[in-house]
Amino acid sequence: MLDDPRHALLELAKGKLTSDPERHTGEGIFFTCRMFDWFSIQSRFLSFIRHGDDDWLLENRQKEVKGTTVIMETRRDTERASKDVFDKYAGEANDFGFTRTHVPANLALYEGEKLVSRSQAKRLLARVDRFKEVLLDF
Repeated sequence: MLDDPRHALLELAKGKLTSDPERHTGEGIFFTCRMFDWFSIQSRFLSFIRHGDDDWLLENRQKEVKGTTVIMETRRDTERASKDVFDKYAGEANDFGFTRTHVPANLALYEGEKLVSRSQAKRLLARVDRFKEVLLDF
């Protein structure tokens, strides 16, 4: 289904994609990366980084890293609360479902590209029908 690691990172940012639906929903990394001030997954030649509220970076590295490293950091004086993060992506009042997502369009770009092709649009919009509300962040 996901033949490129960069596409997999875009899907992690959207949420609700799982490789094992019997064991998890695919929401863990979506919410976890939003709970921290700095979140990074580094594997092989890629780094998936979220800094602050809406600053996303997909970085190609020169040297391959063996294994996977996850780094999560929170400032001691952070005002971020778990309830606020969950509420931001839930539906209306008393609807505790995961109905909203934020799709950072820059994660659909591969090195040196601009958003102009149908294949990029398909990557960007894949599975958005699973949400009631989608913020496409250009």
